[in-house]
Amino acid sequence: MNAQSPTAVHRASVADLDPRDLYRILWLRLSVFVIEQECPPESELDGRDLEPSTRHYWITGESDEFGEKGEREMVGYLRVLCDSDATVHIGRVCVAKSARGTGVGRELMRVAVDDFSGAPIEMSAQTHALGFYRSFGFVEHGEPYREEGIPHVAMRREPDRTG
Repeated sequence: MNAQSPTAVHRASVADLDPRDLYRILWLRLSVFVIEQECPPESELDGRDLEPSTRHYWITGESDEFGEKGEREMVGYLRVLCDSDATVHIGRVCVAKSARGTGVGRELMRVAVDDFSGAPIEMSAQTHALGFYRSFGFVEHGEPYREEGIPHVAMRREPDRTG
């Protein structure tokens, strides 16, 4: 993908995902978390993607990587887990190497935070990205810890109380 501003953010539950999009999502996540960051595959494929309340967010760009020229390449992704306690959890935030620095991650986060602005949002953030998440109103709570050998910290964003 050329350096360009991000395209539209797509969102769907697993029941509404095209199988090709699900494949591309999993390929991107495995590329970033398993191959690049060397996390074990069993921690990445945790079964939560298939829950009916899980929301998948993604951005695509032009590529011929998965088929004919003009096919859409998955360049950014995140998932939102909507548990029964009314708190939502953002996770699996990732951007393809080819799209880093183009605003893809920022656009994904902006849309997801806007969609759930009335609820508390929690996440487990890699410490190198704390400033990025702070820019969306997240604050650290708790002590840093290691997850799959990578430094993390829990973060939380309180609901908007406007209107």
